[in-house]
Amino acid sequence: MKYICNLKEAKNKIISLYPEFQNSNFVSDNNGWDNFVVKVDETYIFRFSRNEDSYRTLKMENEILKELNHILPETIKVPKFIYQNFESEPFVGYEMIKGEFLTQELYEKMTVKQRENLVEDMAEFLNLLHGIDVNQIELDVIEPISNYQMRYNEFQKNCFFYLNQHEQNLMIDLFESYFQDKRMTNYVPAVIHGDLSFKHMIVTENGIGIIDFGDVRIFDPAYDFAWSYVCDKKLFYQILEKYKGNNDDYFEARINFYIKIMPYYGIVYGDRIQNRALIKKEVENLRKIL
Repeated sequence: MKYICNLKEAKNKIISLYPEFQNSNFVSDNNGWDNFVVKVDETYIFRFSRNEDSYRTLKMENEILKELNHILPETIKVPKFIYQNFESEPFVGYEMIKGEFLTQELYEKMTVKQRENLVEDMAEFLNLLHGIDVNQIELDVIEPISNYQMRYNEFQKNCFFYLNQHEQNLMIDLFESYFQDKRMTNYVPAVIHGDLSFKHMIVTENGIGIIDFGDVRIFDPAYDFAWSYVCDKKLFYQILEKYKGNNDDYFEARINFYIKIMPYYGIVYGDRIQNRALIKKEVENLRKIL
């Protein structure tokens, strides 16, 4: 298996398949953890697996997107692959979803009707995604205790250097409380997007577009609500009201846990690529949350 991770090779591979792109503008994005991404004329995206793990993820993503493209209404867009290769040089290509990325500023400028449409579309998206039969699709199943024990160890190893003693103690208390409360892990697993955030949501002409399913997995459905809770609790409760999945008594408590640990991921990534500005930003975000 060969993994393409540079623009020259990626460009040559794309042009060999699509000669009409010979004179197109190619722009690479080398910041992703899992895939090397190339944009062509701001119209098409090609994602090349970096390693075996991202190769497996890309295959799972493909299966989910095929299912979603079959069941989603016209107002909800997800990537539709125009090319896929999971053999010698794994990569996929799809047409970009046109629109404007959702931001806090854009959300706050929305009319009442636009917000109502957002609620309808996101509730329907989550209902359909979380409603996929977990027994009929091959995805990684995340066991919460072992997963967050691993994350906890990773965060301690890579984040403590950037935190003061009080902040270190807060992290310890946060995770120890999670491990000790069995109600925090007592949920019905579902197929989740795994990385719903403004950077993966596009306001289109007639609805919403959802991109980047690279973290799709079987896990806690509450995880997919964290973005709305941060954006506007009223939005969260409106979506939740239309949600048909399992909404248990600890749904909101788990969302709060997932929100509080988000900056640690950014600190770990910043430490890995030695990006001091990113580390500083995530430490500041952590202090705001805690």
